[in-house]
Amino acid sequence: MYKNVFFFHTINTIGGVETMFWELAKKYHKKFDITIYYLNGDEKQVKRLKQYVRVIKYNNETVECEKAFFNYNLEPMISHIKAGHTYEIIHADFELQKNITPHIDPRINTYIAVSHRVAQAFYNRTGVVCEVCANPLTLEPIKNPPLWLCCAQRLTAEKGGKRIRELISALDKDSEIKYYMTIFSNAREEINSPNVAFMPSRLDIRPYIYGCDIFITVSDSEGRCYSVGEKLGYGTGKLLLTPCPSFFEQGANEDNAIILNFDMSNIGDVVEQIRKVYRSKKMRRSFEPVTPIDEWDKYLAVGKPTYQGDKAYLVRTTDVFSKDNVFDKRLGCVPKAGVEYIEDDETRLNTLLKWNNGALVEVVKEVYGKP
Repeated sequence: MYKNVFFFHTINTIGGVETMFWELAKKYHKKFDITIYYLNGDEKQVKRLKQYVRVIKYNNETVECEKAFFNYNLEPMISHIKAGHTYEIIHADFELQKNITPHIDPRINTYIAVSHRVAQAFYNRTGVVCEVCANPLTLEPIKNPPLWLCCAQRLTAEKGGKRIRELISALDKDSEIKYYMTIFSNAREEINSPNVAFMPSRLDIRPYIYGCDIFITVSDSEGRCYSVGEKLGYGTGKLLLTPCPSFFEQGANEDNAIILNFDMSNIGDVVEQIRKVYRSKKMRRSFEPVTPIDEWDKYLAVGKPTYQGDKAYLVRTTDVFSKDNVFDKRLGCVPKAGVEYIEDDETRLNTLLKWNNGALVEVVKEVYGKP
């Protein structure tokens, strides 16, 4: 018999309800035993939740618990639940959201609205009074905000498309630098990176040149580049340039620009200079932070958590990663030797241990996936 059971019909790739479950698990897993059942679920979301709480795919079995919490979709689990008390969490403002209809079910003992506004709208539509409890939210400190890199150019060969792709690849392999790149162009190239977005070309490009942290022009040659002149004229951020003589004639120098060799031979140094820009970027606080207060500890059934997480292993990277230039998708880089992390996928672990030129990792100890 479980203490607290939540039913989430479909855990989507993104969504506010998905974030609510993540925040609930993160904040309350140490004091309360929590189990989440789902019918359909995004693999990454489910794996993230499993760090903290028990997550089970529902197969129409009977489930017994002290308290059961449902969202909008009650079935099929509510027909198979044996709970001391059942709740439905009301997430939507039903007076403004017209594509779904509120429902009342006699098997629900208590309705919990995520805000007073939501509670009022639910009452106006149904005549049922909700209790109100804010969604939990615990914010981790962010040391440096992401860098905004920007290009504005045609994607013809002489404009350095290959260099841009190699630069993106090098940045994607770096485990520290967080960035996003906007490429304004009249065409698109296949660039497989989660950090790059293509935008249509536009005539009012100057606010974007002004606002970006690093503006990139890595052409084979330029007679007199307007976008470089515009960035230099505004005096904001930095430029990343190839050593075209006309750039220096326009005013580019070692203080305002990072220079990438035509043959990319100094890409490592360029990444290090970008790292310095990244580490120096700060956000200025413009208002007093607002911290929401939730009362989920009043709703959850008390009981020591018994979930220990799926079996996993603490592993340490070897120098084979760098020797073979192996990009690790999980770490998002080519890791240096000595990086430790939790590996909870045994199939993947076996692949890492049986690499062609030696093990990519060594197992430090058996642990559990839960932090």
